[in-house]
Amino acid sequence: MCITLFLIPLSGEETHVIPDILELREQWNQSAAAEILKLAGVTEAVLRKAIGAFMIEVIINHGPKARRFCDKDPLSLLWMEYIHEIFPNSKFILLLRDGRATVHSIITRQIPVARFDTTRPEVHYERLVLDSRTEMRKILQFIDVEWSEDVLHHEKFVEKYVKLSPGEYSSSQVRMPIHREALSNWFDFYSFDVRSRMHQLAPMLAKLGYNPYDNRPNYTDLLYKHSLRDRK
Repeated sequence: MCITLFLIPLSGEETHVIPDILELREQWNQSAAAEILKLAGVTEAVLRKAIGAFMIEVIINHGPKARRFCDKDPLSLLWMEYIHEIFPNSKFILLLRDGRATVHSIITRQIPVARFDTTRPEVHYERLVLDSRTEMRKILQFIDVEWSEDVLHHEKFVEKYVKLSPGEYSSSQVRMPIHREALSNWFDFYSFDVRSRMHQLAPMLAKLGYNPYDNRPNYTDLLYKHSLRDRK
């Protein structure tokens, strides 16, 4: 990715353990032990409180103290509704990107991924890159944070306020300023056969606002369409 958002005074690495504890809770509920837990008084309410306390301890203590805290473990989205039950005042931002560019990034950088589903898009990656100021104003307003020019120059705060882990695939990209290279570096990546069947292979493209028949899209069109929608 060519842009990373730092909306808090201090930002750290992905914890990796928060999705694990959420998945473990799901296993408890689906296993034969679920009834035994209930009989022992370990109800869903007890588990929710315990898991919430675990998440708070990890998020707060795995980095320096800050006024606002953010968990950017991607797989946490699998349990977004459950997390919102634990933290009713929490807010979620989903960054959408053209799936063809995402797959290109995953393959060329050899990133291991797991499947997850979500149905509540908030921000398009392409709009964020092409019109960063407008999109960032919307995001900051959404999370009740005052505007700051700093969010347009995140690379200046790497190491000073932003901790990066060498074990994360995106760390090298975070050090870079906002740029547009990733919008088009996938254009010639797919074979003719894949391109001709893209609407069948990736039906979600159209649902998320992308044209599966356009293999060299002009994303300013996406920007224009959403601008018209926002005015309505």
